[in-house]
Amino acid sequence: MSSSKFFIAGLQDKWRNNIRLRHTVGLSIVILVIMSIGSAAMLYQQRSTIRQAAEARGLAFNRTFALMGAAAVLDNLFRVQEAMNRIIQDPDILEIDVIDPESMIVASKHTKRIGTILRDQDWITPPKSQQEVVTYSSDAEGEPLLVIVEPLLDEGRIAAWTRVVFSLSQVRREEWQSIERMILVTLALVVAGIVGVYVAQRKVSSIFRGIVAKLQDAVTTPGMPQPQSSWAALGAEEGVQTVQAGQGEFEFLTSVVTRTAELLTKQSEVLRESEMKFRSVAQSANDAIVSADQRGNIIAWNTGAERIFGYQEAEVLGKPFTMLMPERYQHAHEQGLERMREGGEAKILGKTTELAGHRKSGQEFPLELSLSGWKTGEGTFYTGIIRDITERKHAEEALRGLTASLEQKVRERTAELEIARDQALTATQHKSKFLANMSHELRTPLNAVIGFSEVLLEKMFGEINRKQEEYLEDILGSGRHLLALINDILDLAKIESGHMELDLGTVNLPAVLNGTFALIRERATRHSIHVSLDIDHRLGRFTADERKLKQIILNLLSNAVKFTPDEGALSLKAVLQDDGVEISVSDTGIGIEPEFQQKIFDEFIQVGDHLRKREGTGLGLALTKKFIELHGGRIWVQSAKGQGSTFTFTLPVLPTPEKRLAPTVAKPDAHPTAPLALVVEDDPAAAKLLSIYLMEAGFSVEVAADGDAGFEKSKTLRPAVITVDIQIPTTDGWELLTRLKADQATASIPVVVVSIVDEPGRGFSLGAADYLLKPVDREVLVRVIQRVVRSHARDQRERSVLVIDDDPVILELMDAVLRPEGFEVLKAKDGRHGLQIARERNPDLVVLDLLMPDMNGFEVVDEMHGCPETASIPIVVLTNKSLSREEKDRLNGRIIAIRQKGEFHREDFVAQVRSLLKPEEPAWQAS
Repeated sequence: MSSSKFFIAGLQDKWRNNIRLRHTVGLSIVILVIMSIGSAAMLYQQRSTIRQAAEARGLAFNRTFALMGAAAVLDNLFRVQEAMNRIIQDPDILEIDVIDPESMIVASKHTKRIGTILRDQDWITPPKSQQEVVTYSSDAEGEPLLVIVEPLLDEGRIAAWTRVVFSLSQVRREEWQSIERMILVTLALVVAGIVGVYVAQRKVSSIFRGIVAKLQDAVTTPGMPQPQSSWAALGAEEGVQTVQAGQGEFEFLTSVVTRTAELLTKQSEVLRESEMKFRSVAQSANDAIVSADQRGNIIAWNTGAERIFGYQEAEVLGKPFTMLMPERYQHAHEQGLERMREGGEAKILGKTTELAGHRKSGQEFPLELSLSGWKTGEGTFYTGIIRDITERKHAEEALRGLTASLEQKVRERTAELEIARDQALTATQHKSKFLANMSHELRTPLNAVIGFSEVLLEKMFGEINRKQEEYLEDILGSGRHLLALINDILDLAKIESGHMELDLGTVNLPAVLNGTFALIRERATRHSIHVSLDIDHRLGRFTADERKLKQIILNLLSNAVKFTPDEGALSLKAVLQDDGVEISVSDTGIGIEPEFQQKIFDEFIQVGDHLRKREGTGLGLALTKKFIELHGGRIWVQSAKGQGSTFTFTLPVLPTPEKRLAPTVAKPDAHPTAPLALVVEDDPAAAKLLSIYLMEAGFSVEVAADGDAGFEKSKTLRPAVITVDIQIPTTDGWELLTRLKADQATASIPVVVVSIVDEPGRGFSLGAADYLLKPVDREVLVRVIQRVVRSHARDQRERSVLVIDDDPVILELMDAVLRPEGFEVLKAKDGRHGLQIARERNPDLVVLDLLMPDMNGFEVVDEMHGCPETASIPIVVLTNKSLSREEKDRLNGRIIAIRQKGEFHREDFVAQVRSLLKPEEPAWQAS
């Protein structure tokens, strides 16, 4: 009992002392009453509206029948019944009846009621005024009902009635839903009102707390403890009465006012103490601290000011501040002070400014001034902190002198560097020009050496002995080696000068790897080095410079063979990565010490220099690294002395899907119109092998087992080509060849000797078209047979090739290469002479050099392309010049091919010329 009294007493006390609580409760009651009255009125109005809508619906339905008239309704009861059946699904319509004057139901929503006589007169008592009757009722379960009875008149009398019974259950549900919504809205508005009152009270409370905070700041003095979280705590600390629990903001504000009066006295004392401390600090400062009033008169002066300016405090107090500055600045200072008094602002306030000062001795000196101001009821006062910067200015002046001297030296040094740079650029240009000229001068005779060596080795002008052949092979190998060195140096110079361009195209990587690996396999086999090739099956085509890619792989493989001892091993591996391809070359060679692994990619550094001298210039790895970097890749080495090396490089390329190959169709044994090849061979196995090779190439084959049979079949069958073995019975190959060339019927048939007897000179002297030694390679056999057949079957007119070059050695080389192949060679030593021959003779092909005096090759191409007589002649460029992208674009579409003299090979060149000038293919070859 006592606890409940204590609780009630606490509530009463809180009610009396807390204005916010009383305010909140009162406003909440007012809002609740207003909302309740408004909700009741709205509910009543909504209920009336819902009931009126239900009545209107029923009346509209009944009046439909009334408008039809009694006769129409009674005469069409069948149609009326059909209409009732259509609306039978309406859940709100419980009953629809048509009742005749005898109270019998003649039509009804429920057909089982038809014929029923109503005894309950309360339902059908018609009013004498002949108006509808609307009544509200309820069923046995208490559900509300709306009953509407409408008379059907016939000539002013009642002929029947219609009665419609509506269920008001949905109406009642809507009324209850409206009541629930109104209650929720009322509660929401009451809560919103309470929240609004609470927020407003919080705002008022915040204002009160702001007043308290201002008073708190006003009575808090320097040196005193800072207020705690409430005035009650501060009052307790200072020994004054604290705020009582439950006390409101208004009561608290009253206590604050009282507290303020008590603390103001203490504040004055603290201010005096603070002023004394400030004066002590100011007097001990090294800088001058000077204060002035709003009129610019000095009111404070410290010992630092006495030391800097030379005035004692008594000499300056009350004097204008302008006495401390030179006379030429005093007027400007007074104008600035006047503007500050009028506008209340100064650009100099809060900033550090360099000015000139005036000592008592009359000496001017540089000073640094920081000015601040504060406002009081009497006006604005200013304090300046002044520092003598004479020593600093002297140091800055000395620094400026040193800086000017340094700048002059930098300019002089920059000029020297620019001169050196220009000289270096000039030297680089001269070097590039020298290399270009030397490459032309060196490669031109090398081309002749290589070309004529190939011609002599091919024995195109007669037999040579074994010693001569060895010497020629040495000359050819040395020439090609020297040409490769020159090309390496030129490539390196192009890369350093930024003129190296990639000739990008679609490359079949597996084919490049296999082809390059095949070049090195024979050399490795000679040293009993085991080789292996591992190519990722996912690798296909990608974009790269095929020539440089081959050179990269060949350089790495060549080094691996060079530095791997006999019985060693090397491998080439290519793996597809997410961002490109990774290719590695591994060997079991001498290895590379760690200190040399970074140097090996520098120019003219040879792998293994520190162990033993190796052949080469040391450019291979340097060029390899630079070619890889041009592609955007990188290369590195993993090696240890005596344990071999692994060189790995990456190329950031994207593989493209492999093209699907068309299904292979087996060739028939012989085409009906295929040329006939006669094989004269006594060895059945050799004859069968040659027959298979030739039939796969599209020939039909006849075999003769001895010389006599071969001669007879040659005369009767007239084959397109004959292959002859030397060692055959009856008549040997030499005698058969002699008889064939002596007989007019067979003299024109080309004969190819295929024998183990190594006497090609004798065969050529007897009229053989070519000479092959057993065992013969299939591709070599087919190529030779097709060449001699094509040469024999082509147009009798000799195909002409015009060679335009200013180098007579190249002209002789082209003549030596092309004339034995059945071409007429036309020669021109300059561009103008070449154009004249082209117009007069209309050659089948032009082989053109680009670097010529007077008229260069580009101009010749332009002239030929612009002349109708020569525009259709195909042009092959054969040059030492490395073409830029712009030069290639200039030639694009006007020439057939570009060949480098440094890469000239007789067989490849002849094959290309033949492919360009081949006549219409016979039917057997086209098939």
